[in-house]
Amino acid sequence: MSKTILVTGSNGFLGEEIVNTYSKDYKIIALDKDDQLFDQSKKNVISVKVDINNISNLESIFKQYKIDIVIHCAAEILDEYDQNKVWRTNYFGTLNLLNFSEKFNIDKFILLQHFQFLKKITYHLFRKRSCQVQLSIMENQNMLLKILF
Repeated sequence: MSKTILVTGSNGFLGEEIVNTYSKDYKIIALDKDDQLFDQSKKNVISVKVDINNISNLESIFKQYKIDIVIHCAAEILDEYDQNKVWRTNYFGTLNLLNFSEKFNIDKFILLQHFQFLKKITYHLFRKRSCQVQLSIMENQNMLLKILF
């Protein structure tokens, strides 16, 4: 049986490409917080609306499916009205996924980020560096991680 891949941010540019590419050979759990979900008739794709900050809903996904790989693409780029929303999603959402990946013995955790030019680059870089530090801590605990930038 093929492996199961959880893809966060599946409606975004990177997430959608990953789902479309890997759904040919793998079972995909496509997560996104938005209503626009993948066509449920698409072979090997289960589309689920979940915010990675909702711990109980996120945990139920990990419990329900035997996930082998997490590919984390979800991110808030900029919210001029609520910078805390950016921090909650990009740092704490990533931390939630890392914690569940460790708890459920996920084989690989892949963090994919792409850079967009922003007016407030320092905040974006601070968030990115904070995630890198957390990933380093998890890596030192012998959790298999692969980080792609």
